[in-house]
Amino acid sequence: MMLGIVTDEERQSTMQIGLNSARFLCGYTGRPDYSSIDFYNRQGSVERIICKCTAPSNTEEGDLFSSLLLYLACLDQIGAVFCSDVVIGDSNNIVKALTKYAIDLTADEITALKYLRHSFAHNLGLANHKNGNFHKFTISYSDSDRPVVLCKQPWNGDFANKDSDTSTMIYVFPLIRMVEQVVCKCQKDLIERRLSCLEDTEMLKTLYTVVNS
Repeated sequence: MMLGIVTDEERQSTMQIGLNSARFLCGYTGRPDYSSIDFYNRQGSVERIICKCTAPSNTEEGDLFSSLLLYLACLDQIGAVFCSDVVIGDSNNIVKALTKYAIDLTADEITALKYLRHSFAHNLGLANHKNGNFHKFTISYSDSDRPVVLCKQPWNGDFANKDSDTSTMIYVFPLIRMVEQVVCKCQKDLIERRLSCLEDTEMLKTLYTVVNS
């Protein structure tokens, strides 16, 4: 149920709720080459412009930020529930999910995305400066072959330092494509019975499902 393979008349998966909302906000329609074109056509926006509809809508940045936050939360849940078989030094759920399913990413890129999740999910921030872990992020709406490009120079935690070389670039559209690929790989593992999942059913229901109203 959590991965959307089966449905339950009594309960909904919070992951599916999050994914559905994220996809609506960013215009993801399932195309593997999802891009800014899909985003700008989201929610019938082109049709609203043509018909000169004045109905209120969110800003482009607001839709993408909200979508990205939901995608990161879903990625976190995948790591928590479906990656118990990943044994690595860093037990963070984002790291486990990406280590298992985003094999094209380097360890440093995965670490950067972990700290993006920390700063972004905790307070919608774009910098992490706690416990000696200094990461500063720039969000890009351009397309790229990779979802993350590491900074050229380490950031020392000085907020006055606005040098672009000390910022890690996060490319939103490639990141969305990557998370969707992770979801697909996880679904495939479930269908082929190769998925390691937490077995405490009651815990999973309590944490990650809601009762249908």
